[in-house]
Amino acid sequence: DDLNVKFFGQVDDEGNPYRGKIQYSNGVLAEVNLNENEVVYSNGDVYHGKLVNLLKEGEGELCCANGDVYTGEFRADLMDGDGEYVYATGDRYSGEFSQGKKSGEGLYVFADGSSYEGAFRDDRKNGAGVYHFASGDVYEGDIQGLYEDGYGKDYQIYNLPKTFDEAQFTYLTGCLLKFYQQLRIYEERKATFAGFNLEKPLWVF
Repeated sequence: DDLNVKFFGQVDDEGNPYRGKIQYSNGVLAEVNLNENEVVYSNGDVYHGKLVNLLKEGEGELCCANGDVYTGEFRADLMDGDGEYVYATGDRYSGEFSQGKKSGEGLYVFADGSSYEGAFRDDRKNGAGVYHFASGDVYEGDIQGLYEDGYGKDYQIYNLPKTFDEAQFTYLTGCLLKFYQQLRIYEERKATFAGFNLEKPLWVF
């Protein structure tokens, strides 16, 4: 639904509001100062940036009362477009937003050093992506929510040199051995796996 605004305060010679109080149709209250491009909300949030018809529109920064900070694009008073959201917990998301939620392509870095890069929808990881765990484990494939429950590749890397050129032979040999192991298990336990409708392992590189 469209957000409507009521303004109570001072206006300029042309009748345009520039300082006063705002009441939104969703019940939120705020104080606005258009000379400073600032809105202070009743819940403690503070916005600095462009306003159109007293709604957040274009580039801006929203500092939340809980310590979270969003910097990026807004449309119709919501986070929409490209932006970065830094959580008070130390987590960080940079990427696309739609109607106030993480939607599209983005990178989410957790405070523990793990990260997810890929598709988001309605604030959740959804679609193809790559999940790097703090332990060094990597998951690549379809991801629904927080769970790696789609088709994908799962492997571990420990104590390899920093550059791929130095580790290429060791890395590819490890992948080949693990692929062989998967093929052997699949062939030896076909009857067990039949009920799960599993396909023969495929090595893609």
